[in-house]
Amino acid sequence: MKAIILAAGIGKRLGGKQAKCLLKLGEHRLIDYQLNSLSALGIKDIVIVLGYQKEIVEEYISKYSNLEFTIIHNPDYADTNTAYSLYLARGEMTDTFIYLNGDVLFDFEVLRQLVDSPALNALAIEKKVCAKEEVKV
Repeated sequence: MKAIILAAGIGKRLGGKQAKCLLKLGEHRLIDYQLNSLSALGIKDIVIVLGYQKEIVEEYISKYSNLEFTIIHNPDYADTNTAYSLYLARGEMTDTFIYLNGDVLFDFEVLRQLVDSPALNALAIEKKVCAKEEVKV
């Protein structure tokens, strides 16, 4: 199993000063929570689609020497969305994979349940009324 993380966006609503996946929450950055959770579940093959501040994110994740990264560059990150970034990673979808948005914080248990699911396809969702900018299912 591998993970595909989409982390190309600017984060305009957050001021666009740093890559969203590098935002610090508590003592760690968003990407740390994701990579540590994946590693704890034995997922070491990580595909990450980068765009905004690509070099900074690449340098940051290089500290995870226990993980194998495939970097895909979305040069059109300012004018495209997550669907396009996922499209760029389509060549990596050759086997079972977990798809994550690099700017989403989640509980480890949610990821564990997805990985352990007997279903051929599984999706974690939160049922609620959504604002305009939120991802909807």
